[in-house]
Amino acid sequence: MYIPLLSHFPYRDIPGTIIAELREVPPHMRGHGFSLAKLRAWLGGDEGYITDPYRGERHPVSLKPWLQTNPDVELVLFFDFIFDEEYVRQHPEQFPPTPAHAPAFIRDTRRKEDDFPDLRHHE
Repeated sequence: MYIPLLSHFPYRDIPGTIIAELREVPPHMRGHGFSLAKLRAWLGGDEGYITDPYRGERHPVSLKPWLQTNPDVELVLFFDFIFDEEYVRQHPEQFPPTPAHAPAFIRDTRRKEDDFPDLRHHE
């Protein structure tokens, strides 16, 4: 199975490690994963290979951890490219320093009557 890369970053020319793995779908991504049946079809069985989008390398993948525990599980493919640390140090223009953490403020912009319909004014 091949997954296209939607980036123009030259991963093929950069030293690093690629990790490919199947994980259960995180809550915010539910409905965007794959069933075991779909993955079995793509892999040609319970085990097979997935071609990463970074370099086109093949990675072994197994569905066996989920077959006995939860046959209705929804899985997603994750590909992580881990850049070589020396390359990152030598190319600061491509890897700016991480900004200092600033506190995040979340403000609820709904009006109170949107939260409590019984408080709405009836005309």
